[in-house]
Order: sequence, then C-alpha cells, then structure tokens
Amino acid sequence: MGRVNVSNITSSSVSLQWDQGPGDLSHYRLQVAAADWNLTVELHNLNFELNNLTAGTRYNIQVFPVKCKRDLNPQNSSFYTIPGEVENLTVTSFTETSVSLSWKKPDGNYDFFQVTAKSLLDQADPIIRDNITTEHLVFDKLIQGNNYTFIFITGVEDRTMWSQERKTLACTRPAKVTKLEAFGNSDTWLQLKWTPPDGKYMEFTVKVKHGNMSDLNATVTLLHSSKLNEVNVSGLPKGSMIKLFVSAFSNCSLQGETENITTYTAPGPISNLSLLAKDSSITANWSFDANNGSVSKFEAELFLNGLSEQNKTTEDEKKQITFENLKTATNYTVAVYAVINNLRSPNRTRSIFTLPSQPTEAKVLSRTNNSLTFVWKPPVNSSATDYNCTLSSTFWETFQTQNVSNTSCCFTNLSSGSHYSFQVYTVSDGRTSEPTGCSGQTVEDKVEISLSMMCASEQSLYCDETDVRNKVFEQLKKYINDKLNGKVVHEVQGETFQRT
Repeated sequence: MGRVNVSNITSSSVSLQWDQGPGDLSHYRLQVAAADWNLTVELHNLNFELNNLTAGTRYNIQVFPVKCKRDLNPQNSSFYTIPGEVENLTVTSFTETSVSLSWKKPDGNYDFFQVTAKSLLDQADPIIRDNITTEHLVFDKLIQGNNYTFIFITGVEDRTMWSQERKTLACTRPAKVTKLEAFGNSDTWLQLKWTPPDGKYMEFTVKVKHGNMSDLNATVTLLHSSKLNEVNVSGLPKGSMIKLFVSAFSNCSLQGETENITTYTAPGPISNLSLLAKDSSITANWSFDANNGSVSKFEAELFLNGLSEQNKTTEDEKKQITFENLKTATNYTVAVYAVINNLRSPNRTRSIFTLPSQPTEAKVLSRTNNSLTFVWKPPVNSSATDYNCTLSSTFWETFQTQNVSNTSCCFTNLSSGSHYSFQVYTVSDGRTSEPTGCSGQTVEDKVEISLSMMCASEQSLYCDETDVRNKVFEQLKKYINDKLNGKVVHEVQGETFQRT
C-alpha cells in the first residue's frame, strides 16, 4: 500500500512520485487517464515527469507495482492541471450600476469563471460573481461613479486549481443630481444648489445658456468651500430666461446624466423715479431702459416708518402709480420694481411728505378802495393754525404775502377799482398745502379821463362821416377793454367830434 505524490503542477506538466512497492519488483506500470486521453508507461524508478498535458484537465493516476508478472494493488491519485487565463478581456459598456465585460475563453479545459470587483475608492468588501460559464458578463449592483478593478480567474470543478489572475479597470457612470434649484435670483446673478447623487462623484460641472440655448460667459464660483453642491452664477443678462445644466463627474472623468432647469434673472432697476405729493395722495413716475431686460409689470410699494402700507401693480406704458387715502403732512417712502416671472429688480426708492390739508371756503370779508380782507375755514379734521396768504395783480404787477396764525388776512395799499387774486396755504412743519383761492376787487374811486383824437384824411370830409366816427370809437373802446381786461373797473362813454 502507498500513494502517488503530485507536485509542481502547471497547466501542461506535473511531477509524480510514489512509494516503493513491497518485495522484489520487476518494474512499475504508470497509467494516466483523462476524459479523452490515456497513457501507460513501464518504469523502474519512483518518479516521472508528465508533460504536454492539457490545461484545466482532471487526470487520474495509477501506479501498479509488478511482481512475477502480476500487478499488485495500485497506488492511486488524481489532479487537475492549472486552467488557462482568459484572453482579450474587454469592457464593452457601462451604466450607473453595471459594467459589461467580455473575454475569450482560455485554451484547454475549464469548468467556470470567477469575477471579483474591488472598489478602488473605499475599503468596501469585494463583490464576487461565481460559476460563470459564458464569455460575457453584466456585472450589476455596483455603486454609481465608482472605480473598480475586475479580477478574473478560471476554476476547475473541485476548486483545487485556479488560473493566474487577469485584471482590468472600469468605472460606473455617476448618477444624476436631484432637486436642482435656483434661488436668490438677482438681475445679474443667482444661486444654484442641488442634492448630490447617490454613490461616488469627484466634481460637478455647471453650464449656463441663454433661453435661446446660446452659450453665456457666466462665472460659476463655489458658495461654500465645504460644499460642492452650492454655487453662485454671476455675469448674467438682466431680465432674461436662463437655462442651467449640472452634471456629476467621477474620478475617472465619466460624466453622469445631466439635470437642467429653466429660470429667470430679474430685470434691471427702473430710473428717473419722481414723486408728486398732495395732501392725501402720492403719485410716482419713472422710466425703464430696454437694456435692463424684459419686464412683464411694475410694482410700487409704499412704506411708512419702514412698514409696508400699500402695494400696487401696473402694466401701463405710462409707468405711473398713485397711492391714495394717505395721512397728511406725513413722510412716506416709495419703492418701485420692474418684475418678470415674479422676480423683482433692485429697487429704486424716494421719500416725500404728503402736503397738509388745504383750507376751504376762502372769500372776501370786506373791501375798501385800497384794501381787501379775506377769510377762510381751516382744513377738515386738522388742528393747523399757521397759514400763508398771497395777493397778486398781473395788471399792477404787484405781489404781497403774509404769514398768519388765524383764518383772515388784510392787504392794504391797493389800487382802487382793481381785481386781485388771493390764495391761502396751510403751513405745517415747513411744508405748504395745495392752495385755496378766490378773487377780490377793491372799491372803485371814479375818475373821469377825457381823450382827444385827431382825424386826418386825404378824402374831403371823410372823418365827418357817421360810419367813420363809429368805427373809430369802437376801435378805441376795444383797445381799452383789451388792455384793462376786467382787471380795473372802467367805462367808456360817448364822443364829441369837432371838425377842424
């Protein structure tokens, strides 16, 4: 009894040794058998080198000691030669979670292939696919954006022999980012953030295009150095549609599927904002430059002591908004925005006081030939006690003003029989209201004025004709009326003609 020792196994050779048989032996008979091959050799020594074997093949060994032409019990063993390595190992395609591989089967025999995927980016446990008998494999359930080494070995049925390893590198594609969102949109910049994809990624790219898909030379900068998924996009056109594209990249430069959104920049600011105040209203006027982008409407907001009081919208080409029902003599601030897609432009603001309420029912209380006294009623719901009164005559080119603390004004040193315009303003904190006015006329102090005129004509007795005299008188009357125009009391009467 004994056994055959098998050593130095390769894909095509093996070393055999066996124990010496009992007694006086004539020789040994070595029988080697495989599925479709056998060999018989008579030997006188205790070892033998088998060559030209087929890789990955099971061989059964029997060594018979021969004594007196009789076979004693054989020494038995079996082994597999080392299977060959796969050839032409190729990555044919890849997705986010799989890599497709193909190869050429090795020479000789084999029973299966085993493929192991090892992550190069972390210490995760290897993933093994076993008992593969085809010459291609879709290695799935991998991590997105990861870098793998794929290790191939060829095995035999009893798993006692394995081929040398064959390796190849491959990457899965990064996954797509999610929840892409633009926020803080201004007229020339916006902020962009997203949720990073599952799996691995190295960096992100952000592409910026105009609404018509033309490229924009925008600047993309990280908002926070510790976060790769928040950026500031600046250098954008005002009031425009913007398309944003974000892709993840793996450490082997594979680009993931692109996510995109469409957003808008706010318009540029309005200009030339002006305010016109009355006692209970403020009217805002402005202009808008077409270079500041598209605009769908304008919004104006009224503030009192920093708090919003009214908000109005207009699509009117006049670019005007009026706020009404306001407090008198109060400081208000108006902010005006251009708006598109609910995005406001940078505001433009101005402040103004509403005027005090104007007095009411101004009238003449008394008059003489050289003075006029006016009275009025105070503003409704007001405790105002200061007023400014003015009196003017365009004919006499005079103007008088008075500040009073009661509801009457008396103006003296006036011309008799003359028309004067009166206006009174409420005064509060240095601001004046809209005026309330009336007119007054001093008592006439009649004076008779005689005018003499000379008529000369080449036509004899022409000036003595009644029609001529009437025409001259009417022209004189019209001339005087036009000059005085109701500003001074007057009357033009009769005429006496004397022939010379």
